[in-house]
Amino acid sequence: MSPEKVYVEIGCIKSKSPDLESFMKDKGMAFNKEAQARGMIMDFIVLKVLFPNGEDCKCDYRVVSVFTDLKQMDMLTAPNAGYEIATKAFGDQAQAVYEEWKTLGSDKGSEIFELEMSAIPGPSGSDMSIANFVNVKPGMEMEYEKMEREVWMPVVKEAIKAGMLNDMTIWSRVMPAGEHLDGDYIQVIDLNNFAQMGGWEWEEFGKIFQKVHPGVDMMEMVKKSDALSTLGHNETVQVIARLNNPQ
Repeated sequence: MSPEKVYVEIGCIKSKSPDLESFMKDKGMAFNKEAQARGMIMDFIVLKVLFPNGEDCKCDYRVVSVFTDLKQMDMLTAPNAGYEIATKAFGDQAQAVYEEWKTLGSDKGSEIFELEMSAIPGPSGSDMSIANFVNVKPGMEMEYEKMEREVWMPVVKEAIKAGMLNDMTIWSRVMPAGEHLDGDYIQVIDLNNFAQMGGWEWEEFGKIFQKVHPGVDMMEMVKKSDALSTLGHNETVQVIARLNNPQ
């Protein structure tokens, strides 16, 4: 039975060293495995940002903590929680591990989003995703969600059956809030690889749209969607480690 709510805390990590990736796959996962054992998180995923990339890109890695209740966030942010987890995971090497982390990566902050809808139930198990950070026009949130749920999700479900993608999820921002932030919602498209991405045919998608919504003008629906939201930016990410499904 799937939980009624799913939250993710999405962190942004900038690399200082090529050794960061092995550190996160080893010691980072060990830390979060202990947090999971304490009931603080349901899953933890490390994502490498493939595009955009380079010194000027915002994040080299994304770290995703999965929750089903914000009480878990209270547990994780309680005084001394990090120290207790690290001590259990690394023993008397806990401080050394922390010092090592500071030489390898820089934490650029995190944001919390809530799952609003998914084309398929449960994790897709995909190795690659495109994350579209979408800014919805103020006051149009309900219309945006209605359009995604009633118009596009049924089409996506058929496109999944055709092998065009593996899943699509829509996540809404919980915190922090504010119009200056990029991404009121995140649309995540799960894929197997670049070949699947490159095989996308807009004409084929149009045929699927007509099958699901016979007689409806797809381009008119695209225009209505464009009137509700704009794309802030997108990221192509690859899973390099996951607690619940180790790579």
